[in-house]
Amino acid sequence: MSQARILIVDDSHAMRRSVAETVERFGAAMVEAGDALDALRRFKADPKSFDLVTCDIEMPGMNGLELLRVIRELRPDQLVLMVTGQGDLSTALKAIHLGAYDYVMKPFDPADLESAIKRGLDVAGLKRRNAELVAELSLKVQELSETRQRMTRQERLAALGGLVAGLAHELNNPVGVLSSNITALREYACDLGRLYERFDALRRAVVVSRLGASFVKEVEGILEIERRIDPAFVLRDMGHLMDEMEGAGKRIAEVVRGLKALDSTVDQTTERVDLAPLVAEACVRGGTGGDAVVEIAPFIGEAPVEASSVQIVEAVAHIVRNAVQVSPHGETVRVRIDRSRGKVVVSVSDKGPGIPEENLHRIFEPFFTTRPVGSGMGLGLTIADAIVRAHGGKIEVETKPGPGSTFRVHLPLAEAASADADRMAVAENRS
Repeated sequence: MSQARILIVDDSHAMRRSVAETVERFGAAMVEAGDALDALRRFKADPKSFDLVTCDIEMPGMNGLELLRVIRELRPDQLVLMVTGQGDLSTALKAIHLGAYDYVMKPFDPADLESAIKRGLDVAGLKRRNAELVAELSLKVQELSETRQRMTRQERLAALGGLVAGLAHELNNPVGVLSSNITALREYACDLGRLYERFDALRRAVVVSRLGASFVKEVEGILEIERRIDPAFVLRDMGHLMDEMEGAGKRIAEVVRGLKALDSTVDQTTERVDLAPLVAEACVRGGTGGDAVVEIAPFIGEAPVEASSVQIVEAVAHIVRNAVQVSPHGETVRVRIDRSRGKVVVSVSDKGPGIPEENLHRIFEPFFTTRPVGSGMGLGLTIADAIVRAHGGKIEVETKPGPGSTFRVHLPLAEAASADADRMAVAENRS
């Protein structure tokens, strides 16, 4: 338990010393003030630093009752013990009405003062312990809330697992057919184009030559069809249609990859790898699709983790891509790696509009996105969070509307490196 602190306020040095002698028996730290203004200055410097204030009522300038009123305004739960002259009971009761917890009459019996101070310190100790318990309870409630949100998210992912696997399989087949057919269709279009070129040459030859009437009639029929369907336009439009089909196929393939990632866990081929080059690769992959520039801060040394290289690159790339997409044109997304006390932290800071508080708890939910329809599936951060947690890490978000957001990926150092770091920390503490 921390040492109690008592502010002793009295314009008489002898009286302050008398109170101090009693306070010393409790092992409390003391701060003395010769008048109300000096006491107020010391109190305002840190209103929560004093467990108890002993205050004389009759003082020049601001008296004790006025000081009591100001102190209680600054800190309503502050314990104040008033010291008043003999026969001034009405003033003492007025002090009680203003919020003092007790009073002693001058000249006081040291035993009475000691008893009053003990009661105050006991109450202050109980209040302090109560505040500690409330803080601990608030922390536990927050941890439980985060755990509940995480479990809810994991339950949703688990519930989606079978559906996602089946859906990905069902989408994979038409994607394969679509991709194969587009390739064949392009070849057919090329063949038709070459055939049309030969036909066009034949048509020109017919125009300038004299052939049989029936042959000429057939050629004229073909020319009529040509005028009606405009083969040149058809061939050009077929190219545009195939481009659109190919883009749609790639989009479906992207959805399939995202769905598969939702249903996956860390593969069993994890190994000790250096995180720095993986982050650099992720920045290259995630740095496209926006107008911002990705900048990686230099990192000296090694950042070893036990991980699947492929999945870590994918997780960080999703976070970098999200940062690039939300940052305005010409802004810089800053990425840095830090290593300390058993973990490696990858920070990705963007210049976006920030995340509203009402959306903050939803950013890792599957399919949640604030971007326009068609510009994102809302799976990137979900996948990143699932991968990082499967590696024993976590993602923290620091944000507020306006100045942008910072995503921090925490991953445990590989065991050997973590042990070395602990030994170095112990050595530094001893030196």
